[in-house]
Amino acid sequence: MLRDITIGQHFPGNSLVHRFDPRLKLVLTIVYIVMLFAASNPLGLTLSILFLAVMYRVAKIPLKMIGKSLKPILPIVIFTAVLNLFFVSGEGEPLVHIWFLTIYAEGVRYAVLMAVRVMALIAGTSLLTYTTSPIVLTDAIEQLLKPLGKLHFPVHELAMMMSIALRFIPTLIEETDKIMNAQKARGAQLDTGKMTERVKALVPVLIPLFISAFRRADELAMAMECRCYRGGDKRTRLREMMNGIDPGQGLGVIVRTVSAGTTKTTLKNDLQYLKRVWKDIRKKATEVSAPALIYQEPGLPQRAVRDYLTDDVCEIWVDNEEVADSIRETVSLLFPRKKELVRLHTDVRMPLWERFSLRRQLDQIYSREVTLPSGGRLVFDQTEALMAVDINSGKISGKVNFESMAHRTNMEAAEAIARQLKLRDIGGQVVIDFIEMRDKKHVLEVEKTLRTAMKNDRARHDVGRMSSFGLLELVRQRTGSSALSITMEPCPFCGAPAQLKEISGRWAVECTKHCAGTRIFNDKDKPIEAWNRRESDEQIH
Repeated sequence: MLRDITIGQHFPGNSLVHRFDPRLKLVLTIVYIVMLFAASNPLGLTLSILFLAVMYRVAKIPLKMIGKSLKPILPIVIFTAVLNLFFVSGEGEPLVHIWFLTIYAEGVRYAVLMAVRVMALIAGTSLLTYTTSPIVLTDAIEQLLKPLGKLHFPVHELAMMMSIALRFIPTLIEETDKIMNAQKARGAQLDTGKMTERVKALVPVLIPLFISAFRRADELAMAMECRCYRGGDKRTRLREMMNGIDPGQGLGVIVRTVSAGTTKTTLKNDLQYLKRVWKDIRKKATEVSAPALIYQEPGLPQRAVRDYLTDDVCEIWVDNEEVADSIRETVSLLFPRKKELVRLHTDVRMPLWERFSLRRQLDQIYSREVTLPSGGRLVFDQTEALMAVDINSGKISGKVNFESMAHRTNMEAAEAIARQLKLRDIGGQVVIDFIEMRDKKHVLEVEKTLRTAMKNDRARHDVGRMSSFGLLELVRQRTGSSALSITMEPCPFCGAPAQLKEISGRWAVECTKHCAGTRIFNDKDKPIEAWNRRESDEQIH
């Protein structure tokens, strides 16, 4: 009998009911339950059952599945019907009177209606689980209850508990069946004897079942923790993103969590790129003789094109012909129709660095301060716990224009900070000290500008709200090594990271724990070279 329980099971299909929005199916199920219990006459129940039968027909689910879902609960239904039969009184003459038990026509009617209601209820909810997977059902519940999240209601936790409960019902049923078979093999009488004997025989079944359930729950919690599971609004919807993307016959794809937030077009382009690479690998493997190099990880230029080339890129400038050819090959794999994107810089009078002001942008990466168009400045200070970004205003004349100047400076700073976080690849916790603004509209505009600017960031991030003191916290995932960590080695004494400091137009490198440093130089590169050489007698003091 336990194997006949189908609650929580999902039967894949492509029917109209399967394709319904899960939120709509959930709402319709709730409406159906309400109407089911609101119907106080046989006609209403008959219409409800007919509607349910039509839905089962449209869903292409065999009617025998209804029998399987109802079979385990028949004893409970019969028990409740008997109770209603004997304990519901009515008017007029009783139909049966035995000792102290009296059966009225109203009791019979109520018992039959209640039994039909319960069976229709089980069949209706089973249809929901038959046509909706647990994951999709969880997402639907979470989306419907999302407005309650503003009241600090644990929406995601509730949805997850329901999903896990539905998913583990078949597992626990299977586990119970195994335990019962094991007990029967040891001579336990579970199906025969008096009711009291059967109840006593269930004790050896329930105890190992509870132990197994707790063990599985602990294993599930450990697995979710080891996989760094994080619930809430930022939980990825990778399954939904891959809907409609066919990798091809005999191929499968693994979508990593880093792709959360990307568009479906980006995923399609990435898939096409991987398929072209795989095609070239297979072709080369059949043409060359061993030993031979079939494939190797692309170099830095190729990886940069692979990771950052999008539809909005118009040109790729290179000052080396060999590198340009390798980039063209990579571009042909990503965008076969855009080989002309690669341009070769041949002007010997003006280096590529100067043409596109790359030196100035690199200087900003290593500089502690970044100048804003309005005259304000961004000051980056790295501590052991976080990166502090201070916004210093430019020339503010009078108290009347302070609010507008603060708003304009903060708007510029929000866009510049989002850019600098990507260029410097700053990871971890970042605290931004904005210029205090009293107008709440200005505060919301600055927050929106920062979030909009951060949308183009490939790294996962979470932007908080601005406090009443102008402080805003955000967390960003580091995608690689920071700019300073690439060019400067750790402190030779304590191992802490180094930082480049500007002192009155001159430069020096010092440890973040202030245990070592270099002499001050006019050129920015010389203190870095001196730091990496570790000339302790002369330059490290």
